[in-house]
Amino acid sequence: GEDGNDPRLLAAEQGSLDNDLEETEEVEGGSLEELPATPPMVRGEVVVLLMGCRGSGKSSLGNTLISNPNGFPTGIQTPQISTATGEVGGFRFKVIDTPPAEVYGTPVLYKEALAQALETHRPGCLLFVSSLAPARLSPEELAYLRVFTDLH
Repeated sequence: GEDGNDPRLLAAEQGSLDNDLEETEEVEGGSLEELPATPPMVRGEVVVLLMGCRGSGKSSLGNTLISNPNGFPTGIQTPQISTATGEVGGFRFKVIDTPPAEVYGTPVLYKEALAQALETHRPGCLLFVSSLAPARLSPEELAYLRVFTDLH
C-alpha cells in the first residue's frame, strides 16, 4: 500500500494474532468465558461482635463498620442480638450488635448470651464499646467489662 505496508502481510499478522488469542483463552477444562465471575475487590469477610453498656454507641459503630447509617437502629435500646453486613474497602463486614449488657441482669447471664452469639456467628473480632473513660467505669460496668476480657 501507499504507507509501505503490504496488505497481505498485515492480514497474515492479524491471522497469527487471532490464533494466539484463541490459544490463550483456553484454560483447563474450558475457555475464560466459562469461568465464574468473582467480585474483584472482595478480600474476605470480617466478622465483628459488638458488646458494651447502654448508650455506648455499639449500633452507631456497627453502622460505620458496614458503611450504612441505617443498618442498625440508633437512639433506641437494641432489643436482641442482630446482624447486618456491608462492604468497605474491598472487605465484607458482618457486624453482630448486642443489647446492652445491663439487659441481661447479671454478668453471668450476659456471658451466656455472648457465648451463644460466639458459637453461632464465630466472630474474628470482639469489641467492647464504652463511651466512658476506663478509669471512670462503675463497679457494675467493670463487672461487664471483665466478662469481655474473660472471653479472650
